[in-house]
Amino acid sequence: MLPRDPAAVIDISRRLDESLRTPEPTPAVSIPEPGIYRDMPMAEYLALPLMSASRLEILRRSPLQYKYSLTEPPKATSALERGTAIHMAVLEPLLFEGHYVVLGQCEGMTQRGTPCTYQGSVYRHGQSWCKTHDPERGQPMEDVHVLSQADYDAVLGARDMILAHPRARSLFEGRGDFEVTIIFDDPETGIRCKIRPDRLVERAGLVVDLKSTRDGSPWAFPRQAENLGYFRKLAFYRRGLRTVEWPYQATAVLAIEMTPPFDLCPYLPEESDLDTADLEVSRLLRILKHCEDTGEWSGYANDFQPLRRPRWAMPEEQYA
Repeated sequence: MLPRDPAAVIDISRRLDESLRTPEPTPAVSIPEPGIYRDMPMAEYLALPLMSASRLEILRRSPLQYKYSLTEPPKATSALERGTAIHMAVLEPLLFEGHYVVLGQCEGMTQRGTPCTYQGSVYRHGQSWCKTHDPERGQPMEDVHVLSQADYDAVLGARDMILAHPRARSLFEGRGDFEVTIIFDDPETGIRCKIRPDRLVERAGLVVDLKSTRDGSPWAFPRQAENLGYFRKLAFYRRGLRTVEWPYQATAVLAIEMTPPFDLCPYLPEESDLDTADLEVSRLLRILKHCEDTGEWSGYANDFQPLRRPRWAMPEEQYA
């Protein structure tokens, strides 16, 4: 029962409001020193509360969006799962075979002694089971990720096309690291950052970034690269590699389509374009430093902004 005293009610309301606004304490994560870590698991890398290329893009939206993202895990999507799967299929093929599975028909038997006709919904010890016949009801699945048959076939098709393409295949041959973790302190702001390049080719000082895409053609993919911040990401990678004194020389991007015929195109970004993107990286890191120092995390804008129709929507005579 609530107290009758209005002051007590106000005090309860205030304490409840504070409890809702105060996040639960999270377990402390050990922050590694700057350097190259070749054996760090992906889960450990993702748990590091450091600036990354993906977080740079959130910060670019607004500092408020960035601060909120630190407490909200990214939402899994089928497109993200396919992208992760093709990375593993190409970069860690042995691990891929046991990590991704396709659920088949349930292995259980009905009370009549006939095979179950339902599609499996869980995977146990190499077999598929529906919820009714699952031998370990309520227990988590093994450490596997389920793909649809279509997605699984798409991943294998893209992998096979990469391995059959002489220029693309060469990027994954010879000495070098796959998905190595690099921790570095930004030289200007001192902010500790993390990167995890797909592939480092020692012989050429080359960093390789594998991108799944709907359209990898030379007239479509550059627009996607700009819209999705790929140039800033690659500039951020270059900055990190140079900071830890890895002998960086150039960047290669491999754009692979995830639908038949799994066409692909290798790209070499111009260093001058990475230079301009690096200026944006510097600006964003300075913004983050200011926010951390002042505790002010602004949103999009405090004042009214002009709202105009985009140029492509206007009649041509407007721009004649």
